[in-house]
Amino acid sequence: MIARSWASLLQHLVLPDGCNWNILTSHPPSTIKHRLIPVGNLSATGQALEAIVSSRGLEIYQECGSELDPKGPQQGIDMLTFGAGTYEYASVAFLTIVQLVKNTYWANATDLLIHFSEISIEEEKPAMWKKLFEMFTGLTCLKISLHVRIMGNLELGLAQALSIPKKLMDGTSSFLLPKLRILHMRNAKFVKYSNQARTFGRCFQVRKKIAPLQELILVNSSSLSRAILRILKESIEMVEERDEDPTESEIEDLESFNQESSSESDSD
Repeated sequence: MIARSWASLLQHLVLPDGCNWNILTSHPPSTIKHRLIPVGNLSATGQALEAIVSSRGLEIYQECGSELDPKGPQQGIDMLTFGAGTYEYASVAFLTIVQLVKNTYWANATDLLIHFSEISIEEEKPAMWKKLFEMFTGLTCLKISLHVRIMGNLELGLAQALSIPKKLMDGTSSFLLPKLRILHMRNAKFVKYSNQARTFGRCFQVRKKIAPLQELILVNSSSLSRAILRILKESIEMVEERDEDPTESEIEDLESFNQESSSESDSD
């Protein structure tokens, strides 16, 4: 039974509080544990989803609270667990997310956190962001975190998608994610291509009058030029750049990467 079928089934399943249940499958396609947990209605504002995208598979979690706190309580469903190499590119994972969320309560999420973990990110790919944003039309908060070892740049595709005009139900014009007010980005690399930074800045200029962003926080991101920062600060109520210490998982990954590189050098 494929994950989309499970998702459809679980939307109609209501269990009493405190009920524990398990699904046992024979001959699982991988050695990674599968979890299928029915989730609640996401129609209330402040409900959040977390998507973790890696080459090993895709996990989607529903957060119980309004804050995207990975240490906090959460209901979750690990809907897909495929073998390594299934998601070589982020666009494939995005398409899967859209297929899973379609016609479910999850499409009503107002907060979305996407963490990219050791996966290829195609540059200049606004189409994948467009499909995602067309699904989560009510997002007010978007948080994007990139693994420290990811070399791809996603800023241009993201900014291009956020600049796409959209006709609203009342006939007025806006942009994709018309309610987006908060954007956080971690480990983004703006400086690699200057045109990406300029496109990123112009995006919020054009959104300012009808779909203004209120808060932009860039954590451990490559420095933007003063000119681009000035454009952002003129278009967004609060813009903050800050550096933070690597997380424990980031430190472990970097140490592992350095050990692998050292071993390869020794073998040569």
